[in-house]
Amino acid sequence: AYMLASDQLAALLSPDEQLDSTVGNVIGGEVFALQQVPLLIDDLSGITIVSSASLPDENFRQRYLSSGQFVPEPGLLATLTYDAAGIALDALQTADANTTIATMRYEGLNGSIQFIDGYWADAPINFFDYDTAGKLTPEDRPVK
Repeated sequence: AYMLASDQLAALLSPDEQLDSTVGNVIGGEVFALQQVPLLIDDLSGITIVSSASLPDENFRQRYLSSGQFVPEPGLLATLTYDAAGIALDALQTADANTTIATMRYEGLNGSIQFIDGYWADAPINFFDYDTAGKLTPEDRPVK
């Protein structure tokens, strides 16, 4: 198994991460970035999302939305999904996909991706908050 994420993410999550309508200050993973979260939680101001993903840029967003008639707005994991698919497709074209993934350096939408011990080596750690309109935005703090 390969994790398209930093091995440091788990240490940053709140110990009692849970999803309910009474969430206070919590640092959670990508589950808090799902489109349903603003519909389920009244006050999003106490939620911080930590992820190795990056929000789609406008170019990616436009290409993504124009790819079909009923395509939803791309979320936080959209570009990582594209990179994961690209890694898998490149690896499947070789005789030993596992060894290929373990040793490859993939230049994707999220930058240079290489795995060490099953995790994305030098993966970024990004923080996101919700704005008052319920839109996910990068948090104003240094990105690791």
